[in-house]
Amino acid sequence: MNDLIDNNTGKAFPPPAVFAGYIFLVLSPVAIYSNPFVGLLLALAGGFVSFTSTGVQIDPSKRKFREYTSYFGVKKGLWQTLDKYPFLAIMGRTQSYTTYSRGQVALTDREKFIDICLLSKSHRQNVMIKRLRDRDQATKDAKELAEKLNLELTKYNPPVSKKTQAKHR
Repeated sequence: MNDLIDNNTGKAFPPPAVFAGYIFLVLSPVAIYSNPFVGLLLALAGGFVSFTSTGVQIDPSKRKFREYTSYFGVKKGLWQTLDKYPFLAIMGRTQSYTTYSRGQVALTDREKFIDICLLSKSHRQNVMIKRLRDRDQATKDAKELAEKLNLELTKYNPPVSKKTQAKHR
């Protein structure tokens, strides 16, 4: 039985680039009629940008994981041991994209996510293994993952150095 956990964490490129990739895909059949080389190049570039994604695979039986990038369905990434990450945490994150143009100063898009992350002992290193929008679902999934991976579900709390503490006083 293969108990591999596979979580796709999203597109590898920002939304404006993915949108441009879809436009290239739509324009490629038209370009193929005028110049087959340019049309195929547009289709390849559009497909690459539109469909390249990232994710994390976890093999609980071997206590290993890998962060991967999927190119046209082929997953590439190095396997690492879970021993460096004894904790699992739920972290709120905001992701923003800014698009600049000549006619308009900037267009910023912000999205809020709830990430389930592997944490190192010091909480200084983390690996996002799942991204959700609903906190209740994230809590439920984190408890299931902690049980499957035999990890402690904890609150993200990195140590703060005395130098940093002095700056905040």
